[in-house]
Amino acid sequence: KILLKYGERESSYVFLHVCIQEFCAALFYLLKSHLDHPHPAVRCVQELLVANFEKARRAHWIFLGCFLTGLLNKKEQEKLDAFFGFQLSQEIKQQFHQCLKSLGEHGNPQGQVDSLAIFYCLFEMQDPAFVKQAVNLLQEANFHIIDNVDLVVSAYCLKYCSSLRKLCFSVQNVFKKEDEHSSTSDYSLVCWHHICSVLTTSGHLRELQVQDSTLSESTFVTWCNQLRHPSCRLQKLGINNVSFSGQSVLLFEVLFYQPDLKYLSFTLTKLSRDDIRSLCDALNYPAGNVKELGLAFCHLSEQCCQYISEMLLHNKSVRYLDLSANVLKDEGLRTLCEALKHPDCCLDSLCLVKCFITAAGCEDLASALISNQNLKILQVGCNEIGDVGVQLLCRALTHPDCRLEILGLEECGLTSTCCKDLASVLTCSKTLQQLNLTLNTLDRTGVVVLCEALRHPECALQVLGLRKTDFDEETQALLTAEEERNPNLTITDDCDTITRVEM
Repeated sequence: KILLKYGERESSYVFLHVCIQEFCAALFYLLKSHLDHPHPAVRCVQELLVANFEKARRAHWIFLGCFLTGLLNKKEQEKLDAFFGFQLSQEIKQQFHQCLKSLGEHGNPQGQVDSLAIFYCLFEMQDPAFVKQAVNLLQEANFHIIDNVDLVVSAYCLKYCSSLRKLCFSVQNVFKKEDEHSSTSDYSLVCWHHICSVLTTSGHLRELQVQDSTLSESTFVTWCNQLRHPSCRLQKLGINNVSFSGQSVLLFEVLFYQPDLKYLSFTLTKLSRDDIRSLCDALNYPAGNVKELGLAFCHLSEQCCQYISEMLLHNKSVRYLDLSANVLKDEGLRTLCEALKHPDCCLDSLCLVKCFITAAGCEDLASALISNQNLKILQVGCNEIGDVGVQLLCRALTHPDCRLEILGLEECGLTSTCCKDLASVLTCSKTLQQLNLTLNTLDRTGVVVLCEALRHPECALQVLGLRKTDFDEETQALLTAEEERNPNLTITDDCDTITRVEM
């Protein structure tokens, strides 16, 4: 018994298990029964395959893609041909190929396509020639490994890859310390090596993002060895929320072997004081070219700032530094500012969001803003600097030597008291183009002062961060009128247009 009555109607039935339904659906397509179906979506195999690959849509058809491609396996085809007495359609394989070609040409916006779903389909097929041809239609792969089966399937497909440009993945619950000497672990390491080998076999691979992952010592070493290989030519490397066993210096030494690397992020990855020292030593390597460095949410303390400061003095390539969400406090900021004030410091963008900075730290920041004419972007949102801290910053911003273009002051405990100081910046600064004041307790009086400054002929501001709905209707109308008066001005609460906290 595989059918059950559905609802009140006698003619309505459902399958006892969804797997049976999806298996029958796969046969339905292989028998070309879909060609006569009245619904156009059912007739389109490519639409069905895309739905199976997209994360948001595949919940309804979990196994259909695997059944479709699994029944294309040579041995299964022979069984089915014998059962039905004729050869089943091979068009599905061509349409699958066309589907992957289309995905490769149009990319994977916002990571909508689950590459693992594609890998499972190819694994079921067990056709190396077709798999090699298929995976090399893809320029990007994005997947999550949560068990050994996922690992095996991913490795099977990735070992044939040679055309990837971007690889994003996570691996969890697979590599455990206590299993490192078991036979299961040995096979897992072979599979892991196949995955890591993509770094050297895909000549066009330029971006690697590893996130939400836990690596054992042996897997960590394997990964680092591939990163150090001369054939690895990454330009962007993200190691975000990754924990690993072993000597972290092996990872940082990758910088010695990767002169093309421009972007490096460790967001949400816990780094010790010794880790930061090793990282900064590696960044000081003369042949290095890292321009953007992300260290947000890395559990850094003020003691780490000494190594970072020394790196900023020696390194001539790093332009963007994100230290957000670390407990640096005013003491750490003071150390950083000593480096920022030095003429050898080339940094032009600094993110210090949620670093436990107070008004006292703003005095050091103000001094750095005047001394460092390279600094163009400063984000200090989510720090309780208050009106007093802003007053100190504004004194620097009105100085003719300050070249700041973007300033983030969201959620800094500001009131309308500081608006007069901000207004003086808007009328004096020739460079400030974006100012984020969202999530502060400004009132109508403060907004009026700001709007008067915005009307000044010398005001260069292009984006003002304010959430209009935080104010009464009269103040909202005032802000809207200001936007209408000045076509070059945007007033928005969308901090993504102003603040770049996460790389």
